[in-house]
Amino acid sequence: MGITMLKFNLYHPVINLILSHDGVIDELDLETNVVSDTATRVLIDTCFKLHEDKQSIDLNTIKARVYAEYGQEGVDAITTVAMESLAQPANINALSDYVSQINDTNNKRTLQVELQKLLTQCSSNKTTDEIIGSMHSVVESYDEVEKDNEQGPISLKDAFAATLDNMERRSKGEFNAFKSGFACFEALGGFRPADFIILAGRPSHGKTTLLLNVIKNSSYQNDAPFLFFSLEMSSESIGENLLSNLASVPLSNIRNASMSDTQWADCSSALGRSGDYNIEMDDGSMTVEELCRRARRFYRQHNGKISGIGVDYIQLLTSEKYKTDNRNLEVSEISRQLKALGKELQVPVVALSQLSRDIEKRADKRPVNSDLRESGSLEQDADIICFIYRPEMYDPQNEPGVAHLIISKARKSAIGSAKTTFIGKYAQIKDSFNYTQSAPPAASPIADQYQRTDNKKQNTETNDTLPNNSPNGSGIEFIN
Repeated sequence: MGITMLKFNLYHPVINLILSHDGVIDELDLETNVVSDTATRVLIDTCFKLHEDKQSIDLNTIKARVYAEYGQEGVDAITTVAMESLAQPANINALSDYVSQINDTNNKRTLQVELQKLLTQCSSNKTTDEIIGSMHSVVESYDEVEKDNEQGPISLKDAFAATLDNMERRSKGEFNAFKSGFACFEALGGFRPADFIILAGRPSHGKTTLLLNVIKNSSYQNDAPFLFFSLEMSSESIGENLLSNLASVPLSNIRNASMSDTQWADCSSALGRSGDYNIEMDDGSMTVEELCRRARRFYRQHNGKISGIGVDYIQLLTSEKYKTDNRNLEVSEISRQLKALGKELQVPVVALSQLSRDIEKRADKRPVNSDLRESGSLEQDADIICFIYRPEMYDPQNEPGVAHLIISKARKSAIGSAKTTFIGKYAQIKDSFNYTQSAPPAASPIADQYQRTDNKKQNTETNDTLPNNSPNGSGIEFIN
């Protein structure tokens, strides 16, 4: 059989517990194909096979199974490993620690092999960028292993406990929620950790301006930075827009450096206040895989303190996994990875998206979900979809200076729309109008049995209780 045995074996305490305690094998999550000692691998593999076949696991059944496949030499080898394992003390309460030590050792061994491959590439004809890309792939694969090992199933009772704990923290003002600064988003409960939010609009309607205002509002005096990936605008252009926003100085004047003394003073004052806004920008060109790698690295560098991730915009991203001309599949993969990133890091991901040109062919220019460009996955994956729509772009006399925020999908609340004041020359959008939620569907005879009798209105789709609209209220109302 050619079996060699190691004197020091991390698997000994695990094998001891398998042989001496019923049910231990149900709790094991081991990759036996990476076990370097052949006898140990055969012994553990045989235990798993016996368990799958619903047979008892003891030294006799193991020997019988091994003899049938490897003969007496195999039986002698696994018997030696079993006896050495049983001779060593093992604590059932330390099973997870034993498995953790094994996985860590295997990860180091795998990492050593991958690093050796990278050293070989350094002597090859590969470019520096290709080698660095391989390095990132190694780190990303290790991140995936760590992520898989960190999280397991959670019971409904534990989920309820976490929900109630978050509700209590929010009621006391202790919950560090993402503050967008817009009533239409706050009425949905704000942007929650792991939410995937899409802000979409036709060119020049102000979707980047909307995202910058959301980022500015959420990052004000926030200990956790907001990470903004700008694939369209340079960091200098973003700085000009935000300076115009904070100083209320026309953007054209800032770009041309043609300002009055008062405007120079306003810009100087805005510069002094810029430290109150915790924003980090990355304006490099990248694939979605590279974006995720940079976000994870940023997350680690800031000890997991990050308030959100912004992307401008989805259609400028590509994927390393798709080299074909099927753009729909590629955008679907981009959407999937952005959503998974937010869930992994437990932060909201706010991404901009273009809309199809077909909208220009319709009489009614108000966007709908099917107008999202290049992939139906965007509509499916998003937790919130908001369109920005400015009627004056089609008719200068129709609501000039007004931007409609149309929430067409809200997974955890009702949809609706809001009017905001759009001041393009200052890159500002101000929340100066009431938010209007769509009316609930007509009640069925069965639903009538559950009609509420108090002075609150009920959203029948989501069971959210919404406050009455009143002159002194929140400004939320149903459309009649």
